Amino acid sequence: MNSILVAAFIAALLVPWVFAVIIILIASRLRRDPSKRRQDFLTAMGLTVLMGVTTVLNMWMAKHIPHTIDARLWHWNEALHVDPLALIYFMEAHAKLWDFMQVVYYSLPIVMAVAWVKEQNSTLRRAVAVVGVGGWIFSAIFPVVGPHWYLDGYNVTMRHCIPAVEWTWALQLALNARSLLRVPLWIYAGVFPVASILIGEQYLVDLIAAVPYTLAVLWLTLRWPDLVARFRPAVVAAKTAAETGVN
Repeated sequence: MNSILVAAFIAALLVPWVFAVIIILIASRLRRDPSKRRQDFLTAMGLTVLMGVTTVLNMWMAKHIPHTIDARLWHWNEALHVDPLALIYFMEAHAKLWDFMQVVYYSLPIVMAVAWVKEQNSTLRRAVAVVGVGGWIFSAIFPVVGPHWYLDGYNVTMRHCIPAVEWTWALQLALNARSLLRVPLWIYAGVFPVASILIGEQYLVDLIAAVPYTLAVLWLTLRWPDLVARFRPAVVAAKTAAETGVN
């Protein structure tokens, strides 16, 4: 792929994330509480940095580590009686289903933005960041592009498969939801892996690996304030004084 095609390709993948940032910034302008507006701005900038760094790292890995282990995962998928090639042919024969599943898959950033705007859940924000940073590490250790991209011969795309980073994000949305969004977010999290398999973005092995990864991230993000406080004695002392009623 020449540089112009690569730039256009990456730009297309980032479009949903750009819309997500715009949604958060628009919501921020509509809020009256300055502190909430500040949190919106920080979240929007955080998403921008997250996707910017992810894109740069993926480009760097595609250039310096062009090989992937897709062939091995493809074989493992077949061993689990899920043939990626058969699924791709099936979806190409059902255009409307293909379009719907693509909307489900690529709308994840928009769903994330809506969940943040509705709840301003700081735990969810930490979870999104941790999943993303962990995804960089795992994508370097296990370079995988996904069955559809592998079949088409692309290596310049998001390496996001082991574990399935996007599904982990979708699960974090549902697990951390505190409002009436909980039910639709769980429905979305349930449909998402089906979409990712059908459109060839993930292997079944990726989704299996995402389950313990999701639980580990949830444990870490829920206990993050306490873990940080252990390294800040003044915070611990203030918390202890508040609990005991000592001035």
